[in-house]
Amino acid sequence: MREIRLLLPGATLTTVHNARSVGYAHSILLANEEACTRAVHAWSEVGCVWSSRQWASQVPHMKYYLDRLSLVARVARLGFNLLMVDSDVLFLEDIYTHLKSPPLRDRQLMALRDPYNGLLNCAIIYIQNARPDGPAVQLMAEVPDRIERWAEGAAALKARDRLPHCWDQMVVSDSLISAVAGRPIAFGCWQYWNNQSQKEEWNSAHVRFFHPNQTGGGFGIQHFMTMSREPWPADLVRSAPGFPPTATSELWTATLRVPNSQGTWPEGLGGHIYPGPRAGNASGWIELIKSDGQPMWPDPEDPAQAAAAAALTERFAFLPDWLGAYWMQRAPAGGAAGNSGYWSGPLLATHAAAAARAGAPLPAGAPPPASPYALVHVFHPPGGGHLKQLGKMAMGHFPWHLMHRLRHDGGLYLASTQHAPVPDVLAYTPGVEGREWASYAEWNEAALALARLALEMGRAAAFPAPRCNVSWLGGGRNNRLPLDITESDDVKQTWIMPYGRPGEGFGSLRCMLGGYLAKGCMHPNWFYPSGLLAPEYDDLVAHVQHNNLGVAVADASLLANAPAAAAAAAASLTSATAGGDGAAAAAAAGAAAAGGGGGGAAVWDVESLAAALMAAHGGLGSGGGTQDVGVKQEHTRPRLLLLPAVPVLSGKSGPRMKVFEDNSKSGDVCNWLLGKPFM
Repeated sequence: MREIRLLLPGATLTTVHNARSVGYAHSILLANEEACTRAVHAWSEVGCVWSSRQWASQVPHMKYYLDRLSLVARVARLGFNLLMVDSDVLFLEDIYTHLKSPPLRDRQLMALRDPYNGLLNCAIIYIQNARPDGPAVQLMAEVPDRIERWAEGAAALKARDRLPHCWDQMVVSDSLISAVAGRPIAFGCWQYWNNQSQKEEWNSAHVRFFHPNQTGGGFGIQHFMTMSREPWPADLVRSAPGFPPTATSELWTATLRVPNSQGTWPEGLGGHIYPGPRAGNASGWIELIKSDGQPMWPDPEDPAQAAAAAALTERFAFLPDWLGAYWMQRAPAGGAAGNSGYWSGPLLATHAAAAARAGAPLPAGAPPPASPYALVHVFHPPGGGHLKQLGKMAMGHFPWHLMHRLRHDGGLYLASTQHAPVPDVLAYTPGVEGREWASYAEWNEAALALARLALEMGRAAAFPAPRCNVSWLGGGRNNRLPLDITESDDVKQTWIMPYGRPGEGFGSLRCMLGGYLAKGCMHPNWFYPSGLLAPEYDDLVAHVQHNNLGVAVADASLLANAPAAAAAAAASLTSATAGGDGAAAAAAAGAAAAGGGGGGAAVWDVESLAAALMAAHGGLGSGGGTQDVGVKQEHTRPRLLLLPAVPVLSGKSGPRMKVFEDNSKSGDVCNWLLGKPFM
């Protein structure tokens, strides 16, 4: 059988590049015409397709969802095996060795199991050796058919108090339950009732009708499946340093059949799930399927074909952990799978040298370190779903060079804005960031000081990441694989992400950490310039240096003596500059002299220090505008300003912090910067 890989858009070229890294050169990127044009222009070897087909459903993004699922159905029906992966999936090792070996080789359809609701997750779907008229293909074809029939018959469904639309992934899950239960149902899509008693009766009606295996919980796909524990593939275990050789994974399997209504549509199950005969787009979809010239499956709505439908069986499996682990899934050795280091190309590449330095060299003849995971899902990474691409960056699977071809202005960062694609940034020098922080509290205070100062200066903060081998994160345990990050009241697996630079790995291993990972802290707007995380910052430094955008290091003496430094900054400016930077520096001198510690103690009010630094380094940064007017980036202002020490700030808020607080009453809020709990 011929194999096809269908890659879905997100960061466009990242998934294509990642597939090639494990030897999969022939893949198809499904996007829209504009995205395909840009992708091919950036990388001429990319095979990108789009569909001109118009669908009746007007649910946001539904065209994209229907395009991909209709392509899966038609490609499989024509005799191809097809792997569909979303943009938040990473190839780490060869997957086909495992798809073609027990216990999966005899399964016609495989998919991810959603870790939160146990339903099918469309991020990974693989269909192989499927009959053109069998239940696996019918299941996939049913999704566009059902969604279009509902959209075109919306009035009839609403008259029956039934929803005429549904999330595509839930329709796929309902189609899967239909195939394992043996009749078409809409359990998931129609379970959203107004009160709890209605929901309970909906669930009970399905249990009474189907009498599924009672394995706990409400009605669901798990009641029709068998679970076994399967040993982790030996070849994956053998090459993974420190991975438990006895590791196992759950494997959920079921038999698929073409469902049939048997001529009845019980009202307790929602009644007839279709609003009427096919018309318009739905009819056109089925005619397109028939035009492929392959035999059709038995009609699920024709009771005369029930026996034929029941006789057509294929096999389904939810993918085991080595082909679909998600970030926060508990790893066999403990901790979160994504934080184990096994997903990181740079850490795997440098593990042997790191282990030797730690006094535990690899045995003679040991295979090169490799991941025990072949395919993983960057799903709900630390901090939240907004950091999926950061997960790829942190694991060394983000092709910065290709992405810069797509964004010639350099605007690849979470802090990028339309008027400042490469923002003005405030950061600590490497020596400060990489120091031996004595505690989380000491590090967090330094990170907050940088963020507060950057806000007042209109600069994005390069959020510092401590070394993963500082004592309070695990010390020497994190000098080799697997990583063993210490959790505490302040440090949780859900709020930490390891990162080693490509080519350096353990030599630069840091842990992005804490409240700045929250969505509200990573979203720039007119009152908050946001910040950059470690992989982004490393790329920005290279971009700034390559394009001569300017790097400066603040005078250490300015940070060391608040009153004297502020007074000197004011004195260095003539009265002719009053009202501009001179006025700012003069204000800084007065404020610092009033609030600075005696005897040269460098205690600054943040407004004063910001004014002194802006006076010395080109004024307000690109993120310091008003709601109506942005700040123009100037060649006289270094794009990157480095602090050689941690500033000691008073507790007094600066003026821009007050604006930030006033505009942080709802929505995605950076509670960390506001001094509020974020976990």
